[in-house]
Amino acid sequence: MFSVLQVCLALVPLLAVTLRGQDAASAGGEAVRTAEGILQEASAEAEEVPSSEEAAARKESRVISASRQFVVTGGDGLVAGAVATKAEEIRGGLLKLLSLPKTWKHRIHIVLQGRADAPASPRPIRTRINILAGEPSYEIRIFMGGGINLEKLHAVIVAMLLYERSLREIDPEALPDEVELPAWLLTGINQAIQWNAGRIDRSVYTSLFSRSEMLSPEQLLSYKSPETLDASSRLLYDTSCGVLVMCLLNQKGGRDALLTLLDQAALGEGSPREMIERNFHSFHLDENAFHKWWALQLAQLSTPMTTESLSPAETERRLADALLLIRYDEEARTPIPVSLDDVELAVSLPDWKAQSRRVLDQLVHLSVRCFPAYRPVITEYCRLIADLQHGMQPEEAIQMIGPLIELREACVSAALRARDYLDWYEITHLGGKSGSFSSYLEAMKILRAEPDREKTPLSGYLDDIQSLYRLPAHAPLPASLRQRLGKEGRE
Repeated sequence: MFSVLQVCLALVPLLAVTLRGQDAASAGGEAVRTAEGILQEASAEAEEVPSSEEAAARKESRVISASRQFVVTGGDGLVAGAVATKAEEIRGGLLKLLSLPKTWKHRIHIVLQGRADAPASPRPIRTRINILAGEPSYEIRIFMGGGINLEKLHAVIVAMLLYERSLREIDPEALPDEVELPAWLLTGINQAIQWNAGRIDRSVYTSLFSRSEMLSPEQLLSYKSPETLDASSRLLYDTSCGVLVMCLLNQKGGRDALLTLLDQAALGEGSPREMIERNFHSFHLDENAFHKWWALQLAQLSTPMTTESLSPAETERRLADALLLIRYDEEARTPIPVSLDDVELAVSLPDWKAQSRRVLDQLVHLSVRCFPAYRPVITEYCRLIADLQHGMQPEEAIQMIGPLIELREACVSAALRARDYLDWYEITHLGGKSGSFSSYLEAMKILRAEPDREKTPLSGYLDDIQSLYRLPAHAPLPASLRQRLGKEGRE
């Protein structure tokens, strides 16, 4: 049912809501407009609105979602139903995140236009908030050419639901000229919903945290145009916004404070930092508290859960580390690692039993998160250590360790073959691939080529040493070395 919705499309920015007939494009996002403003734009949009005969010929469907807040019109009935179901799912995630009641006041109309096999539109998703008869009317217009990206649709629906909630009890005549929910707040709430639903890979947070590439709170709050970022920078921005919003939600009374901040942000009541300090008093009392909670939240999100399994390569690395014991060299006065795989040397250590208990503890902890194929291997190592502690001879232990080492090597080899097979399958079977690797090979050749550098006496001397080091046994000296030796002999 959802296959037609998977093709990526661009999303129109959701930054500002303007009043009294201002054009939507100039506002940069949704526009709240009066009836006069709509009449001024009617001629410009006449080509996009089908006639009644065309609508009847298409037999456009009309689907109302389960909560009846979303009305999806146009397009195929299955697609309309899929969009309505997805909108309800997103709405449920938002209500759960902010502990909101299920009540609503204004409907959100989703209009599907065009066909999925048509060319993609430069503005595939357009949003508007009109003021009709003193009441706001929310509309999401989706052009089906090329399909719909669910990630973009998710962001649009979250934004419209937040606008509907913030403007629900406000008299439209009392609204200021510009109503705006900041980009960091919309993006952060969207990320928090997807995090709670388990749709965000923790490795994204872990990778960015380990490389210290997360944006600071000040950078997030001051950034005005995230839609202009490239793909990697936008991923960094979205992830950082998610950390910031989840940091606010985890404060004492954070949900109520965030809802109040949403209402104030829609009306532009202060800068983002002022609104955060106004509603989250712990940040106002200590200027460093904001950064401390931010860093703590980031560390928490980047830490793997107990139930998350490690990859085969990571499991093998941690297993090898867990099996290490320490032998202190009296002469060199340095500790030397000894692997349990070298049983005779490991058992000969004076504190063997004390160190083996530490190894057992590490193996037990690793068995919880290891790659499933490694669990029998770790169990056998634990049994082996217990038998050695109770008097098993090293000769018997060697016979047990050999098969364990072979099984570990087989697990790593099988994982590499599986990865290589999946890479091969993706390259050769998926559509849209050219099958030509000439450009790739040329790029790799350039990357692997040694960079050009200025020749100096020292660099020439090092090049000669390198060529001599690589020289096979009994091979004649290279010409460059013979010339150098002849030159030095003459001097």
